[in-house]
Amino acid sequence: MEEITDQLNMYQLLTVFDSVFSPSLSEDSIDLKQYAEKLINDAVTYVAKEDNEVAGFITFYASDEKLEHSFITLLAVLPKYQGRKTAQALINQCVQTTITMGKKEIKLE
Repeated sequence: MEEITDQLNMYQLLTVFDSVFSPSLSEDSIDLKQYAEKLINDAVTYVAKEDNEVAGFITFYASDEKLEHSFITLLAVLPKYQGRKTAQALINQCVQTTITMGKKEIKLE
């Protein structure tokens, strides 16, 4: 797993995966550049790679110290990598990070 920590890589990730979502993020009138900035500032994102290519990613919010939970906002796997437990590995990484941050549960947004 690799954490995405800069806005350009986040924007590129959102652009590559835009069509995986239904409706796509851009169809939903989301400005991907602004959304990338928001995610870098407020969320944690991990990517899973296979064959040196990004296969999937998970983004979750866990920075609010008042909350005892984190919540998953995005989870996507490219179609050619689906069925290989990529999403399970991404969720496991989210769980480990959530535990490390002292949170007690994970919710879906």
